[in-house]
Amino acid sequence: MVDGVLYLSTMYTRVVALDAETGAELWTFDPRAYEGGPVGAGPTGFKHRGVAYWGDGDDARIFLNSRDRLYAIDAATGELDADFGEGGSAVLTEGHGRPVSRFEFDQTSPPVVFEDLVIVDSATGAELWRGATPFPTNANPMTYPTQSGQQFVVIATGRGTDAALVAFALSGQ
Repeated sequence: MVDGVLYLSTMYTRVVALDAETGAELWTFDPRAYEGGPVGAGPTGFKHRGVAYWGDGDDARIFLNSRDRLYAIDAATGELDADFGEGGSAVLTEGHGRPVSRFEFDQTSPPVVFEDLVIVDSATGAELWRGATPFPTNANPMTYPTQSGQQFVVIATGRGTDAALVAFALSGQ
């Protein structure tokens, strides 16, 4: 909840903004993730675990992971931020290593926002960094600060005896 508005996502990655006091719907955003069916959504079907908020003064966005895209939604209107990525979204499968269709790619966790970063530049959608992992992964990256203030992105890779944690230091700190 931010400034009396509750932002939430549905299992089909629809975003809803509600007045926290009255429950009235303020706006909705629907990326239509369900159109291709549950392919890539796993054996239990569709699911989604939330959105991320970023704000700087009067400029505020809701970030949503849905299928192969990261969407930047104006927090006040529910409209896509046309200046972000390509018309309001950034494709996350480019450079994936093999062709991946929109409906083969699925992500259920909310984006991670750190200052002005959210995997990509929060204003433009431009990719800021890319890191290779030693084994395939379906895990969601997390950010962790050290006691000295250095930030790292950490992701679990592999399985069994090939399991590993990979950490990438965020630059500029």
